[in-house]
Amino acid sequence: MNQTQEVKPTFELTLENQTERVEPDSFDGALLDAVDFALRGLGISGQHAFYKGLMENYGVSRDEIPSKFAVFAVALENVFGHASSLLEMRMMQRLHGNFPELEFPLDPAVFSLITYVETVRNNL
Repeated sequence: MNQTQEVKPTFELTLENQTERVEPDSFDGALLDAVDFALRGLGISGQHAFYKGLMENYGVSRDEIPSKFAVFAVALENVFGHASSLLEMRMMQRLHGNFPELEFPLDPAVFSLITYVETVRNNL
């Protein structure tokens, strides 16, 4: 008798230092902080592997993410698929936490990651 068991892929996001805040000296610094914060949930090696793939496959270094954010967002979606929404939400939460004076909804149903980042950038 053969039994079949369905195996479903899982994605685990480890959130360390959730309450850690930075005082960024610029919007670009705050954005890179938010990206680093979200990607640290993949572990250090996962974070480094993503940045390496971003450079090799998309020609974008970590430091270029603020100026090439749309390319970064596409890479995130291509690498992680639907799971990228978890990382995107962590980035938006972190960025929102660095600019608490901005009062607009942090709602992924209203804002895509790209629109959210542009909204924050334009309201500073």
